[in-house]
Amino acid sequence: PQREGGGNNLYDDALRAALGADGGLTREQRAGYILMSRIRPPPQRVAFVRDGRVRVARGVSELGVYGVFVAHRERGVLRNDTLGALLRSKP
Repeated sequence: PQREGGGNNLYDDALRAALGADGGLTREQRAGYILMSRIRPPPQRVAFVRDGRVRVARGVSELGVYGVFVAHRERGVLRNDTLGALLRSKP
């Protein structure tokens, strides 16, 4: 399943509950997740622009790289390309 975005992430107590035997996720449900180390970037000075105004404050930036991968069982990989990037900053 598509789980892109922060709304599908499980941390701390929610992760323990999801992996626990007492009403946690089933084996099949767990197969739809990836276990990763949590990244805690240090806040930096960031220029935020909203409604044409610039405000400098502490924040973190996130780089998203977008790509496409298309394969065919018999013909192999048809396309594997990077299509663009997006840099987001969050207070």
